[in-house]
Amino acid sequence: AAPLTLTDIARGAGASPSALTRLFQQHRETTPMQALRVLRLDAAREKLRQGACESVTEVAVSVGISHLGRFSEYYRDRFGELPRETFQARR
Repeated sequence: AAPLTLTDIARGAGASPSALTRLFQQHRETTPMQALRVLRLDAAREKLRQGACESVTEVAVSVGISHLGRFSEYYRDRFGELPRETFQARR
């Protein structure tokens, strides 16, 4: 599947990308893509904790993050640990 873009999200919301970004910044103090990243990271953490996948890579791909290096960086920034640490702690 192709990566989800701001244009895709805006189209689904019936707004232009700039209008959607402006609304997110006004009401959520973030951008649509940053909000999507948070949702994906939260879903990844849940999957890692539950053991829903066989590897960290499988978890990242399953939530729509294909770049493993960025996934680890974003995950550490959000949760204070690497995804592999969460994955290993469930065992």
